[in-house]
Amino acid sequence: MKKVLILVIAVTFMVGAASSSATYLTKATQAGDDSTLTDVKVCPINGDTVTDANAPNETYGKYKIYFCCAHHKQEFDGLSDSQKEKKVLAAIRKQVDNDEGR
Repeated sequence: MKKVLILVIAVTFMVGAASSSATYLTKATQAGDDSTLTDVKVCPINGDTVTDANAPNETYGKYKIYFCCAHHKQEFDGLSDSQKEKKVLAAIRKQVDNDEGR
């Protein structure tokens, strides 16, 4: 019985986390359509807001990712796709939170 309860709690948590992630991605991309890139101006490596228009950047999927420095861009380039997705999602979450005044 304990195993079933733990499994139900784990599944509930995972569903909540997945829907939360989808909400952040939806808010981050609402302004553009599928043919435009969404700017992510939070460095995915250290979470700092990037304000320099000439900051190092790269396109990753539907996102134009900005980095606070060239070293962090190189570090990002060395990550696996799974690690990159997690870093980009975290940067988007922070950007959305910043935009909402949190």
